[in-house]
Amino acid sequence: MSLIARPPVRVFLQMLLLGTFVSGQADHISDINCLKSISESLEDPYDNLKSWSFSSSSICNFLGVVCWNEFQNDVFSLDLSYLGLNGKFPRGVGNCTRLTALDLSNNNLSGHLPSDIEEILQFVTFLDLSSNNFSGEIPPGIADCVYLNGLRLENNQLTGQIPWQLGRLTRIKIFSVAHNLLSGPVPDFVNLNVTSDCYKNNTGLCGEPLKPCKELQVWKIFPETESPFRYAFGVGFEFSVLSVLVFLFSYSAGLVYFGRKGSKEREYVAYSKLTNVKHLQQASNKIPVLESLVTRMNFEELSVAANNFSKNNIIGMGKMGAVYKATVSNGNWFLAIKRIPNSQNFDHEFFSEVMALGRLKHPNIVRLLGFSSKDKEKLLVYKYEPNGSLYERLHSMKGETQTMEWPVRVKIAVGLARGLAWLHHNHYLPTAHLNVSSKCILLNPKFEPKLSNFTGAIFFNANNTKVAKSKTCELGHMKKDVYSFGVVLLELITGKKPSETNDSRNPERTSDVCYDLDEVVDKSLIWKEFDGEIIQLLRIACDCVQPLPDERPTMVQVYKTLRAMGEKYGLSDDSQTSTLLIFEMDPWRLQVK
Repeated sequence: MSLIARPPVRVFLQMLLLGTFVSGQADHISDINCLKSISESLEDPYDNLKSWSFSSSSICNFLGVVCWNEFQNDVFSLDLSYLGLNGKFPRGVGNCTRLTALDLSNNNLSGHLPSDIEEILQFVTFLDLSSNNFSGEIPPGIADCVYLNGLRLENNQLTGQIPWQLGRLTRIKIFSVAHNLLSGPVPDFVNLNVTSDCYKNNTGLCGEPLKPCKELQVWKIFPETESPFRYAFGVGFEFSVLSVLVFLFSYSAGLVYFGRKGSKEREYVAYSKLTNVKHLQQASNKIPVLESLVTRMNFEELSVAANNFSKNNIIGMGKMGAVYKATVSNGNWFLAIKRIPNSQNFDHEFFSEVMALGRLKHPNIVRLLGFSSKDKEKLLVYKYEPNGSLYERLHSMKGETQTMEWPVRVKIAVGLARGLAWLHHNHYLPTAHLNVSSKCILLNPKFEPKLSNFTGAIFFNANNTKVAKSKTCELGHMKKDVYSFGVVLLELITGKKPSETNDSRNPERTSDVCYDLDEVVDKSLIWKEFDGEIIQLLRIACDCVQPLPDERPTMVQVYKTLRAMGEKYGLSDDSQTSTLLIFEMDPWRLQVK
């Protein structure tokens, strides 16, 4: 059944806030079966999905899974990009009945897209199948996914025409079918101004904004509102012309496919340019670039959720503005909204945050759900983390420091090291945070750390051919993060504020703490049989805060050491970061003098 016949459902934000669809309560068993089906139907040569342990009571901590509510097995979005998966399109994803976003990009999936895709992904708002090996035609039924805000099909082997019905998608903001084998006229979108880049390397396509279709304009299948005679004439003429073009297309298809070689590398270079914030700020239209990464939300509805940004809803203050707690209508789910009243003064920080968190997805990095913009004001919307920041837990809550036992501190140290190691050394978009502190480390209900505040982050091009110069600069920035991580470790060990142990103008003063053990260790940790681990963690911290950057380890080395300590407390390894062992083959990324 076409989704158009269903009662109207509000788009992404209201689904997020209300937490319900027209069908009422979701069947959470169905969501578990959904992930089981996906895991069973796909080949996983790198064992990335091994962390999906269905013996666990919760699927919300699975790699790539974000739930509507952290305490219910109700899948909100699924991101399985860059995992090297093989197989066909996983039809079992349809059992995730409240799924709003699906990202299967940059894998090795093949075969045809499902002809009933509109039934499988009924409520999806964002679908990314780019950079795979999908073939065949684009199913016209995808136009019945009427809530689509983004559709990315580039870098595949799709053939035939682009369904003209896609032009009916009134909410579509992101669309790309570049680097395929498509032909015929392009759709006429109602509310989207599509550029030629969205169609590039499909030599058979024509129509605005590409070359005119000329006499082949009759290829276009007419809408039902056109007369039956014109429709029949168009189809008949299309058939006769098609026979002539078969030869031409078969000749050109080989050239197009050959030209696709290295398209992923070109895509990366293009994206690397976008991640340069200065380049982005010079762009004539910035918002569409951001919309390709995260969802743009309704400003008024966010304001209502935050009680019209009442002072009573403020949960934090930062350089750019206040952070507000927003409550959903059913009171079971919360958002954290950073309000930037005069965003013109913080353009660099705002775009850095969206560009970073829109692409960097890891269990130990805070989740950016969306953004909003109105006049000179901008909003950043995050998942609310109820335990606040590590700084608040250690220093601002009277009596709470005593409740943070040593295993919890180890869990935070291991999680932060894991996140920074992945951030620095992933081959997709290596990043230096440059602002690591206990104030930007948020804690979820299970005290798992989430690194936030990427306003000063620097991105690096993993494919830069000027290896020596770029890697040296990259390591220099990353060693600053290593130093900051060491300061956080000292906070966990001493329970003291950074100002009491750290002097950024004189790193030697910070390292002096390492030689005064009796005075620095938090008294609540003494005589609890953790002395050996405390000394081990203190040694790691002292290595990280060495005055000379070349004497500091890399975050991969730090994480490998801490991981062994975490295993004593049942802290399982994260499959995304376990792949960092690959980086041992890269001498630049692990260089330590």
